[in-house]
Amino acid sequence: MATRVPASEKGLKDAVEKMEPLLTEKCPFVNRHNIKEKVQWVRPKLVCEVEYAELTANDQLRQTTFLGWRDDKKAKEVVLEQSQVA
Repeated sequence: MATRVPASEKGLKDAVEKMEPLLTEKCPFVNRHNIKEKVQWVRPKLVCEVEYAELTANDQLRQTTFLGWRDDKKAKEVVLEQSQVA
């Protein structure tokens, strides 16, 4: 279950503290994206839950909202859940 944290200064500070030990200069992903902006990469060890408005044709999440950290799953266990339209 996700630990829901409201968007706040404390929530941002907590996120930075969780991610600081995982900072890396190198992209940790096989499928690198052509990003022109400066990027700060983080090794994929943490798991969080997000909501999103849509999934693009190349499986990119759009309009994401952070819901909270997941301590009950390991990063390697995470899969993209497909929404079911009724």
